[in-house]
Amino acid sequence: MSDNEDPERENLLAKEEKLPSKREQLSSWFSSKACKEYGLLLVLLFSQFSALCTDTFLFPFFPQEAKSKGLNHLEIGAVFSSFELARFITAPMLGYLLSWISPRTTCIAATICLATTCIALGLVTYAPNQMFLPLCITIRILAGSATASLTVSVMTILLKHTTFHTSTVVSLLEMLQGGGYAVGPALGSALHQIGGYTCMFWTVGGVIGATFLAQLFVVPEICNENKSQSLSSLHMLKLPGVIVLVLHCFAYKFVFGTSSTETGLYFGLWSSLYLVGCPMFTKIIIKGYTYSMMTSAWCMSILINFFCGPSPLLNFIFHGQR
Repeated sequence: MSDNEDPERENLLAKEEKLPSKREQLSSWFSSKACKEYGLLLVLLFSQFSALCTDTFLFPFFPQEAKSKGLNHLEIGAVFSSFELARFITAPMLGYLLSWISPRTTCIAATICLATTCIALGLVTYAPNQMFLPLCITIRILAGSATASLTVSVMTILLKHTTFHTSTVVSLLEMLQGGGYAVGPALGSALHQIGGYTCMFWTVGGVIGATFLAQLFVVPEICNENKSQSLSSLHMLKLPGVIVLVLHCFAYKFVFGTSSTETGLYFGLWSSLYLVGCPMFTKIIIKGYTYSMMTSAWCMSILINFFCGPSPLLNFIFHGQR
């Protein structure tokens, strides 16, 4: 028995020596491709989230500051809308330019521009009153263009350099869209109470600057591939689904007959549900239920928009009671 047990014991000891330790397993995982992809995903998503917060974190307090500088409601609205207008114009143009410009260069340059414009917007309060409006609009246009550049470059890098599913990447970026609109105003209010008006701009700008340093070490260089397209990108605008989506994006922004608190609650609830719903519906779309989800979403949107205030249906159901 002892002669038979010795070879078995030697075999067990040999197998134990071949098994890697926990430290070796951790070191091999940190050096693996999966760890690098998750690190790249984390850095880029946080950069995108910080960029979206620069649009929304000044909503609670900027109108009061602008009124003290002599701006009216129309001019304050122009300052807010200039950011999204710049995104609307820059995003399609950048899609063509990325065929010649490196996505890494675009991502880093956009992050630097965002950090600079965020700090500069806080310093505008020291400018003369007659220069306050043009400076704010100019800075917001630059920030909106930088945000659009960052969004397009982040999506390009994640789709080309990682093994994540396309729907996963798109859903994560859309989830951050809702997260930025939900967290940004609350973050701005908190920083305004803690450090005052200029402190929050320096804080958010410093955070974005930290993401720039992380991008230098994490974001890879991607070779561009020039591909000929048989159809123009403007052909997508002729699709019925895209037309309905554009109309829906305009429609949900209009809310009437509510107080400022109720309006804030409405947009906060919308952003929170948007944040929660994106990863959940991504798993459904990955399984192949793309067109059924689109059809269901259109039907639900039509039904919900019928009950947006001030809807006559609400007065009919509740008999005018609030």
